[in-house]
Amino acid sequence: MLHKQSKRFLFFHYITDLALVSLAWFLATYLRFNILMNDFDSFARFMRYLPIPVVVAAYLLFREHYYSGQILRAWHREFSKLLMLNIKIQIFFILAGYNLQSDRISRLTLITFFLICQILLIMNRVFFRNHQMMKMIKRETVHSVFLIGHGIQVERLVQKVLESPQMGIEICGWADSNGKSEEMRIPSYSYEDADKQIEKLRPGSIMIGYEGESLARQDEYIKTHYNQVTPIIMIPQVNYAMIGTTIEDVLGIPLIFINKPSENSFALLAKRLTDIVGSLFGLVILSPLLLIVALLVKITSPGPIFYGQERMTQDGVIFKMWKFRSMRQGADREEGFTWTTENDPRKTRFGTFIRKTSLDEFPQLWNVLVGDMSLVGPRPERPELIEGFKDEIPGYMLRHRMKAGITGWAQINGWRGNTSLVKRIEFDMYYIRNWSLRLDFKILLLTVFNGFVNKNAY
Repeated sequence: MLHKQSKRFLFFHYITDLALVSLAWFLATYLRFNILMNDFDSFARFMRYLPIPVVVAAYLLFREHYYSGQILRAWHREFSKLLMLNIKIQIFFILAGYNLQSDRISRLTLITFFLICQILLIMNRVFFRNHQMMKMIKRETVHSVFLIGHGIQVERLVQKVLESPQMGIEICGWADSNGKSEEMRIPSYSYEDADKQIEKLRPGSIMIGYEGESLARQDEYIKTHYNQVTPIIMIPQVNYAMIGTTIEDVLGIPLIFINKPSENSFALLAKRLTDIVGSLFGLVILSPLLLIVALLVKITSPGPIFYGQERMTQDGVIFKMWKFRSMRQGADREEGFTWTTENDPRKTRFGTFIRKTSLDEFPQLWNVLVGDMSLVGPRPERPELIEGFKDEIPGYMLRHRMKAGITGWAQINGWRGNTSLVKRIEFDMYYIRNWSLRLDFKILLLTVFNGFVNKNAY
């Protein structure tokens, strides 16, 4: 439960956002009609529609819980949420504006309004977020929590809270900790004393979590305390959730999906559109280079220009990944399925060059265009090798929860070719847990500058 000071703080943030939306419309119309056209009458006429974006913004900000959890939300997610909010404001405003007035709203005015509004809202969010984080670090704004239970997830939560004062969470007491509270220097209580201490300490919320045979105690506590005023938060025991969890409501029943990446339909659509545009652009712009490489492959060694190899992508789907041929024809069948080494005799002389510079990978732009792969994602592996890896390396198959990519987080960090599979999986898991369009563009940019030539690219 928020303190009155925190509620006033968020309300002031809300009012400030609305004021900035008003200011954005004022500046957009003023620039369009007073500065560019010196037409004060048009400026005054269009200023009459100021209530429309303000009312729309007020409704969306309130309805979509825009201010909840803002400190704990990552910056890129915060700004993407702001962008979606601004787009919705523009759409609602355009629909309402065209229905309520006879004059057409200038497209230049709308674009200017959108840009100014986005900049002002971002600046306001940065200011309020930094201000609130500083207050939390100084312990001026604290949300007190009383903890009940024990287990791996509970201990991880406590460790995160202790390491992150900017979260603004203070554990005022810990009941039934199995001795862990004393180790972490948190006031310790027995399970039987929890009610008395909660009444005395009056925390903002109660967090409870158990594991194994002790789960019955969690059910017992919630059964007897669900009707009290203090909110109860359950800490689920999902020790094998290596790439995250998703909670969904199915016909009124809350279900926790383990190792299911966070999926945003808009972001996934944007990723696919980026793949289509990026692969088309690459195939067109690089077509002279691709033609030269194809001719040199054909001239320098007998056999086909392209080499197709079965690989595994999202959800275990098998597809044929295309490359420029860099080895002698049939070389992959000579010694079975083995890693390519630095001085591998199977490679052709020109093949060594295109592998070292990653030119052999460019035909995969076609795989991206048709939907087999993405520009960015975990690198796909051969099904035969996967059969050996999946039981030896924990979490190996989880990398197939996302579509395979031409480049990835592991590759730009040097884990490609004949390097540690464990480290490669670790970086793939990081990418899947933290996936965003911003991260994809970062990886693509780093690939352009330092990802093509690599000492481990054999």
